[in-house]
Formats: sequence, structure tokens, C-alpha cells
Amino acid sequence: MSVTVHSLVRNEDQFVGFALQSVLPLVDKILLYDTGSTDKTKDIINSIHDKKIFFEEKGPVSPEKLVSFRQEMIDRTKTDFFMLLDGDEVWSSTNIKKFLHDLETMPKEKIAVYCRSRNAVGDIYHYLPENAGKYQFQGRRGNFNMRGFRNIPGLTVGGVYPLEMYEYQGKSLNGWDEKLQFSDSWYLHATHLKRSSSNLKVAGIRSQKLEKGLVFQSQELPEVFAELDFPRRSVLYEVAASIVTPAKNIKRSFRI
Repeated sequence: MSVTVHSLVRNEDQFVGFALQSVLPLVDKILLYDTGSTDKTKDIINSIHDKKIFFEEKGPVSPEKLVSFRQEMIDRTKTDFFMLLDGDEVWSSTNIKKFLHDLETMPKEKIAVYCRSRNAVGDIYHYLPENAGKYQFQGRRGNFNMRGFRNIPGLTVGGVYPLEMYEYQGKSLNGWDEKLQFSDSWYLHATHLKRSSSNLKVAGIRSQKLEKGLVFQSQELPEVFAELDFPRRSVLYEVAASIVTPAKNIKRSFRI
């Protein structure tokens, strides 16, 4: 099996190094484009000296150009499979191994693999429950994302960022259940945490969330976080989260 990682980043200096290191040992190549970072993202990437990483600085680009970069990465990929990795997505070794195994062994008629994301809330030690997610694949609802693809002719990218879609022969893979494979694996997604040391507002950055969430067990956290003392949620955060979380849980219980 051979796998190329596709990664587009911008102002991700808080997590991009961890994201890359979490998959680097198990993939064959990483195509990595920076699209206009103004923080330390590029410095962190350049500090990782590995021949598997093919890094290019593209500069600030339009949403339409971002989608064209996705297509360019497909066109440049020569491996059997490719996977997507954002600069705030960090895998544990157990989960990335399982995901890549499921990608390699999916039935021939399948094109894409989706998995869970555990969206960190408040700090890297807590995450949102699955019923907080709204994505739906094959009757499952939660925090899911397509992250792996078979590299076959006819696979393209359409739409406009952040609503781009992977398509096969002109048909979106979103909702095309017959072409999808579920992998019971997950990655830590820092989408609701501070992802950049820059104080500038960055397009695509989601708002931080106030919620109790669930607690990561120590053995569940990605190994790249080992022995690092990440800031934990404040007492004020915990009190406020305890107040708002019950109402959020009630609201989710009424979802159809």
C-alpha cells in the first residue's frame, strides 16, 4: 500500500507540527501547501527535515484557488491512495494505523473512507460528544469526515471552499453511500481551539466553544502530545461550561 497526504494550511502554528508528525511515519509522501501564513506555521514546517514532505508556499489565494489546489494535488499523486490532513488534525498511532488499514482493505467498489473526529473543546484534554455533530454518512450522525480516497481516474474536486466536494465522474461522494467505507477510528480535531499564535482573524477558523464535553483518557491522546504541558481550562471556563452544557444537551435530544 502507498499513501500520499494532501494538506493545505494557513496560520496553524499551534498544531501543524503535531499533525504532520502524527502521520509522517506511516505515509509515503506529504504534499503540503501554505496559503499565506503570517504566523510561525512556515517556520515549524521547515524545521521538520524529512524527504517525505514536499512543501510549497503559495501565498494568499481565493477560495476558488484553494479548490484548484485540491485538484492539483490529486493530479500530482502517484500512490494508490491519498488522505486529507488539515493543520489542526492530530492522530494517535493506534487510530492512524487502523484508518490506513481500513483504507487499504476497503472493497474494490468503494472510493472513500470516512471516520470520526473528536473535536477538542476548551483544551486538548476534552472533546465534544458525538451527538454534537451534524454530519451524516450511511445513516450515522455525528462528527464525521471523509479523510481517505482511492486514487482512481475520474476523481475530481468541485465547489468552492469551504464547501468543496470530492466527486467521481461528476457525482458528489457526499451521500453516495455505495462508494463510502466507514473506519471506526478518529483523530483529535483542534478546530475549536486557538490554532494560531497570531491575533489576526483567520478565514476558516471556527469559534471557540464553551461546553463541558467528555474527557480524553491519558492513553487516548496522540503520542505527539506526550510529556507536553498544554494549558488546561480555567476554573471560570469550567463553571460557565457547567451552566450552559445541560441546555445544549436538551436541545440535541430533540434533533430529528
